[in-house]
Parts: sequence; structure tokens; C-alpha cells
Amino acid sequence: MPTNAARAQTDPMGTGRFLSLRMPSSNEGVRECIAVSAAFVREVGGSEQDLTAVELAVAEVLNNVVEHAYGDQGVGPMTLEIEAFEDEIRLRIRDSGYPMPKGRLPSGQAADTTLADFEQDEGGYGLHMIRQLAKKLRYTRVGEENHLTFRMTLGAQHHWDADTDL
Repeated sequence: MPTNAARAQTDPMGTGRFLSLRMPSSNEGVRECIAVSAAFVREVGGSEQDLTAVELAVAEVLNNVVEHAYGDQGVGPMTLEIEAFEDEIRLRIRDSGYPMPKGRLPSGQAADTTLADFEQDEGGYGLHMIRQLAKKLRYTRVGEENHLTFRMTLGAQHHWDADTDL
């Protein structure tokens, strides 16, 4: 059972199984969210490949919250919600950190493998990976909160560009 989180097995509308975690935006909070979300995906029948894909996506998003959304603000709250259905999970991550630049998601281009690491532009590569693993990725700013939502298909052949330096 998570130490700093509220957890419910069904959502208020009864549409599917539901997990809600509220954690501090810290490395420990990220690790706990990854572990609990993986256990939840396992509980709802996700394969080992599903678990790996969810762990990668959740880790990348939450690490970005810690590093970029809060950055120099210090630690703040972040919420991870996962709703499970027969063949997919729907995820929503919320935080009260800085909004995305220009109010939208960066393009998230793949790394240019013809360039040396020091020649690469900073940013967006993790988002590129998330775009490969997820569908219907959407960012909105609601009041003072960032909302990132996406879906992941359970039982799908998850893949990402192995040549991309993550």
C-alpha cells in the first residue's frame, strides 16, 4: 500500500477500476508512483510488456514534472490517476507547477543520431518516447494546474525507437 497516497479500486462513476495517487514532486514520489502504477496494471491483467510501457511513460512524465514543472519552485503536489478498462488504461497527471512553454506540448522529436550528444538540442526526447507508447496525448492548463492525459492499449505490441538515446 502506498505511503503517501489515496487509493480506490473503483471510480465514483463505476465505469472501471480506478487508481488515484497524490505524491510530492520528488524522486521518492516518482519511484512510489511508478511502483504502485505497475502493481495496479498487473492487478487489472496487464502483461509484463504493458507494465514496462506504463513504467517508462509514468517515469518520464513524472520526472519532467519534478524537473521542469516545479524546477526551482521546490517540491509541490502531483497526482496520478489511472482508469482501467478491458483493453486500455487512461492516465491523467496533474501538477501545480509552471505551465508548458507556449501553453502546449513540445513536438518531442526523436534524437538526431547523426549528431554527437553535445550537439543535440535539449528536450523533447522523452516526449517522443511517450508519443510512441501512448495515444491521444493531450495537455491542458486548468486554472493553476497542468493536466496531461493519455491512453495506453493493454496487450498491444508496445515499441519505441531503440536507436533513440533516452
